[in-house]
Amino acid sequence: TGAATADGFELTGSFDWLGWVGVSANATLLDARLDATGAPLPGRASSEATLRLELGPPSRVVRLVGTAQRTGELPVSDSGRTRLPARTTFDAVLRLDAKQLPWLGRRVPAERLLVSLIGRNLTDRSVRDAQFIPQPGRTFAVRLEGSFR
Repeated sequence: TGAATADGFELTGSFDWLGWVGVSANATLLDARLDATGAPLPGRASSEATLRLELGPPSRVVRLVGTAQRTGELPVSDSGRTRLPARTTFDAVLRLDAKQLPWLGRRVPAERLLVSLIGRNLTDRSVRDAQFIPQPGRTFAVRLEGSFR
């Protein structure tokens, strides 16, 4: 893209209530322009915001995490005329630490074993990346993550 200038700010905050509820939020406003033409920098939205809610006991044996992400209009051409519309996507994760389960924990050879059920783009929103390539719609996955000594 050549030389570009970006001015903006980002605000982030979070809090935790008794270890059971965690909330975090992030907002970014950005004015990114190509130096040669003054057109918007392709691939950089002028605004993004994320809200994350995490629920579960302080032991973290089980956690439910929900995330909402809002992305403003996304310029995808050097002229700035071709833009992807603003969008909001929602993700969720249910995570279980199998090592902490009394009936299973002693049998797990790992120091930690996380089992996650993941849902991405839950509303099946049409999403394209900065190169205008379609991204997956609603997807579900199972993830196993272990740490061993």
